[in-house]
Amino acid sequence: MIHVYLPGYSTKNLEEAESISKVISKAKLQVYARKWDHWFDETLPFGLERERDLLIKVLQNFKGQGYGLIAKSVGSLLALEVMQAYGRAPKYLLVMGIPTKDMSAIEFATYNQVLKSYAGPITFIRNSADEVCPKDAADKLFEGVTYTYKEQPAEDHRYNYPDLILEIIKQYDTATEQPV
Repeated sequence: MIHVYLPGYSTKNLEEAESISKVISKAKLQVYARKWDHWFDETLPFGLERERDLLIKVLQNFKGQGYGLIAKSVGSLLALEVMQAYGRAPKYLLVMGIPTKDMSAIEFATYNQVLKSYAGPITFIRNSADEVCPKDAADKLFEGVTYTYKEQPAEDHRYNYPDLILEIIKQYDTATEQPV
């Protein structure tokens, strides 16, 4: 199984991506952490459609393997775009700090439908005072969706929780030994 990490937009997310992927790798789990092209060359554009198409190609290279999606902020939106466009559903979805503050009504409706139609396990991590992901807007996005909610006591939009993420994803990786 491949665990795919999709970070937030800004270069500040590089540290989180490296920290989270390092812990997953140390647990002997396979991880692919996307590093956005614009982090290394500011002239390169970022677009959800382009990133969706690139990620689907990456996932196609892992034929025969299940995959899970771990996503933060704009990476969460990309995860939902991939789920809508790709023919294979992930084994799990773990989203953090979805940028609901700036979503349009159409985006809310579309992403809510993607979440509702997904039959696998969903975990949503939200920092208690994350202004990018206000609680009322997140509740609206997840209306009618079955999911596990984990709130972290933090006042920012940083989601560098590698141990918590590892604890969650290990339960979905069949290569991980389960307690008897």
